[in-house]
This record gives sequence, C-alpha cells and structure tokens, in this order.
Amino acid sequence: MFVYALIARGHAPEAISLCDPLPRARNVANAFGVIETPSPAAGDYDLVIEASSSVSGFCQSANALRGGGTLIMFSHLDGHSGIEVPWHMLTRKDVRMALPHLNGDRGLMYPAMTLLERSPQPLDSLLLLRPLSEIQEAFDLYPTPEASKLILMP
Repeated sequence: MFVYALIARGHAPEAISLCDPLPRARNVANAFGVIETPSPAAGDYDLVIEASSSVSGFCQSANALRGGGTLIMFSHLDGHSGIEVPWHMLTRKDVRMALPHLNGDRGLMYPAMTLLERSPQPLDSLLLLRPLSEIQEAFDLYPTPEASKLILMP
C-alpha cells in the first residue's frame, strides 16, 4: 500500500526501494515496477517507512536512513509494546520522525480507501478478504507469508 501511495503521489517506481520479508508484499510492489533491495545500503535513503513492528526492521530502517532524512514509523514500536527499541541509532543523525496512527481515524480512512479503489492491482492482491463465517480459517492463515492484511467481511 505504501508503494502505491508513493506512486500515486508522483514518485517514479525506480526511485523506490523495497525491503520486505513477505513474498506477497514484494510481488505486489514488483507489479508496480518497484525493484527489491534486500539489503539497503547504510545512509542511502532520504525517506524510510518502517512498518515491520520488529526491532530488526527498525534497526535496518535506522541504518538505511541518511542524516537529515525522515523516518515514518507505521509500526507498533511506540513504547506501549514493551519492546526495547534502540533509539540511539537515530540520535546523532538529525532525523525527522513521524509516528502516524491510522487505526480508527475516520478522517484518514476515507482517503486510504479511495486510494485502494483507484489501485490498478486487484483489491484481493493487496488484502486478504474473508467472510466472517471463515474467521477461524482466516486467523489460521493470517500469520503466514501469504497474508498481508486481513479484513473480515459480514
């Protein structure tokens, strides 16, 4: 979704690097023309979006970020998770940080859904859609590489 949002705002696919452990996410990004960068070079990026919610993902993001760059954390490493985050990796880089939180904000959900509707990728390639009657099967599948985001429908 982040890849599509960047492209929709006019960024060229070749200017975006992707490092994601989920094959499904990589395949969707590749369909937009984005090239995978399994090991981003240290200090090579002006903008890094961290969405892994893992300390290793945070460390990789902090390492890839250029001094003076911007780190946007769509992650659950916000001090409420009990996970020790190595913030010291950023303290001498003079970076800007944004900690947005979309869950439940109706003002932000409408533009996000509009963006999804305009996507050239089929919605089911971006999200795992399952009827509520299949809730157990959906939760059994969710923590696997085939599942990116799960939405249960009535």
